Amino acid sequence: MREIAERKVMTIVENIIKFCRDQNMPFVDDQFPPTENALYFPSSSSRPNKCQWLRPQQITFSSNDTDWRNREWSVFSNPSPTDIKQGVLGNCWFLSALAVLAERPDLLKRVMVTKNYNKEGVYVVRLCKAGVWQTVFVDDLLPCDEKRRLIYSHVARGKQLWVPLVEKALAKLHGCYEALQAGRSIEGLATLTGYPCESLALQQSCPETEVEEDMVWVKLLSSMEAGYLMGASCGGGNMDTNDEEYNQIGLRPRHAYSVLRVTYNIKFIFRLVQLRNPWGHFSWKGDWSNESVLWQQNPQLANQLFQRNADNGTFWMCLEDMMKYFDSVDICKIYGRNWVEVSLGGKFPTSAAEPLTGFTLEVFKECELEFSLFQQLSRTQESSNQSPVDTCICIFRSSVFNGKATIGTMVASSKRKVKKHQSCSCMLDVGTYLVINLAFNHWLSGYAGAGGKMVFHDNYYLFSNIALKIWASLSNYNDMFLNFALTVKLVRDGVACYQLTKGWGGLVVVAENRHQSSCFHIRCETTCNNLVSSRGSLYTADSVPPLHRQVIMILSQVDSYSGFSVKHKLTHRMAGNGVDDLGNWGPRSVKHDPPLTLDVANLHQPRPL
Repeated sequence: MREIAERKVMTIVENIIKFCRDQNMPFVDDQFPPTENALYFPSSSSRPNKCQWLRPQQITFSSNDTDWRNREWSVFSNPSPTDIKQGVLGNCWFLSALAVLAERPDLLKRVMVTKNYNKEGVYVVRLCKAGVWQTVFVDDLLPCDEKRRLIYSHVARGKQLWVPLVEKALAKLHGCYEALQAGRSIEGLATLTGYPCESLALQQSCPETEVEEDMVWVKLLSSMEAGYLMGASCGGGNMDTNDEEYNQIGLRPRHAYSVLRVTYNIKFIFRLVQLRNPWGHFSWKGDWSNESVLWQQNPQLANQLFQRNADNGTFWMCLEDMMKYFDSVDICKIYGRNWVEVSLGGKFPTSAAEPLTGFTLEVFKECELEFSLFQQLSRTQESSNQSPVDTCICIFRSSVFNGKATIGTMVASSKRKVKKHQSCSCMLDVGTYLVINLAFNHWLSGYAGAGGKMVFHDNYYLFSNIALKIWASLSNYNDMFLNFALTVKLVRDGVACYQLTKGWGGLVVVAENRHQSSCFHIRCETTCNNLVSSRGSLYTADSVPPLHRQVIMILSQVDSYSGFSVKHKLTHRMAGNGVDDLGNWGPRSVKHDPPLTLDVANLHQPRPL
């Protein structure tokens, strides 16, 4: 399908070029015309004073390159990360990713399909939007100010077009330039490469999680040695940042930086990371910065790493300082050409009453697999109320009989996160597997939820039975949670209570009644912040029949940019003989409070052990 779509676009481009040559006129893209609508949303307040759309030969090139007038325009001229300069648009998430891509000309030239400058002004760019590769053509009319200087991103060295053309293609893909405001490096890396990406946390998201400096360093070093691309988020997420403090030390909070190098000195145990601000200026002023005396004190290291008179936004800092001021590092796993890519679409159920959809995989030879989940969220809607749902990728052993798949032992899972992009990596033996994507925080919001695109990257061969539907029977929802690594919280009097918190982005509570003849009552009282309950209440009381288990409550994180906290208290007791309701914990004949309505019954209904 991808090849067919690309051939169709290239045929259109060939016809455009022929028409322009016959008419002796440059191309104007009527799909993305040079108007205000291409720049910003209708009600935007961030409009430049004056904008004019100009061809490259009409643009004034603002640069320290005094010989720029004698140079010819080109798409590339030995591209470098330091070429990129951010304009008035807040799209550092994309430009920081584009900068690290410039370290790999082979990858950059996959994105910029048109390699040479042409007088017709027709250029082709290949981008991966939410897991789907799209080939986009644009003209070379670019937004400029009244002095004929580029308003948005540009190249600081030589008359190169690759930066503004890739930026324009992305703006066309999302509707306008303003739609590119705000984002994370992980989205930029995935957009430019289509490869699996993951986010490495540098800060605790909740008290149960601990970030170890040694583990972070090993991950950074191994990723750099593997040739992966990386971007870093400064002062974002749930960090409590002081903007004035950040500015004084030369950092910009809620800003994305490129990670260019990772190195260490065994003798002095220095752990250093080289970063770059896509602005092309405004750099770190602390230890190992461009003005730091530590370079003078370590001349051998300075000869290897230090760039004198560097004024391009590039700087070094130690890992300890990076973990103090940055919240995460996004890693893009660049694989070899022998990896195969398969993508499938689906929807997230909005309640337990809806069908649960999964994908079956038949693996014929042991292989390494990368699962990437992209939520189909739009940047094109002004003031959009779309937000990512909490997602978790789960891989189970399975068997298929009469068109139905069973849920067996869990072999791998991702952490549950409220992110646009989620990933999971694992080695799979020969066999049949079931892949299910879970999401819960939108169940009670009335938000229908975005669709998802699952992309499989495989180093051998993968056969996928596309979109096998598994109806949400009791066993499906319940069995999934019983296959997670639940921690035994309490075992007493034939009762077992389990909970899951670490890597879950909230809380799961499961109870088992191992008693042969009596029900038991369990009450869960919860106080929390930035979490929502699958049962619509932070207080639950349930009567669990003999030899049954029940998923009592699932708490899910709502806002990904804020941390969460949770405290819960479990109280349980055995019911009297012949008693199956809640007794004095609830109204007469009531077994569950809140009631298990159709929307939640398939998840929370007790089922036999």
